[in-house]
Amino acid sequence: MSNRRNRDRGRNFVPATYLGPKPGDFPVGSLQSRAAARAIVAFYKEGLRKEEEAALADLPTVEQAHMRAMIEDVDNPHVRIFMIRLFRVAVERAKVYEQPLNLPTPEELRYNRAIHKEIHRMSGGKGPYWKANYEAVWNQLKPIAEENLRAKKK
Repeated sequence: MSNRRNRDRGRNFVPATYLGPKPGDFPVGSLQSRAAARAIVAFYKEGLRKEEEAALADLPTVEQAHMRAMIEDVDNPHVRIFMIRLFRVAVERAKVYEQPLNLPTPEELRYNRAIHKEIHRMSGGKGPYWKANYEAVWNQLKPIAEENLRAKKK
């Protein structure tokens, strides 16, 4: 048991405890019970939002803009936070190895995402499969998707 205690020292695996009323304090299915459950979920979501903002705050302004463009379509807050952490690692490694971190602009990220979504729509959901396995098919679909996007803008 002491080995585990030493290994886990300094790590906080338990999230902040919600100190408000709990759903179990009220009758099952009551209005108060449901409101307490919603309050707990709101507290948890607010904590994730604060964690994401804190992770972004550590990045320089230009890199923040890139990161915000990368995560803007990601719904899962845990995935967003993980992506920010990975990005921070990439930035640090680029500094350590004195290599430039060639990032696409936020506009390029959004444009590429739109093309991927259009190919996904055109292929009936097989876009990622074709990109991974059949590059020739993907390369044929990409100009068509770009044309479709231009036609939608008009």
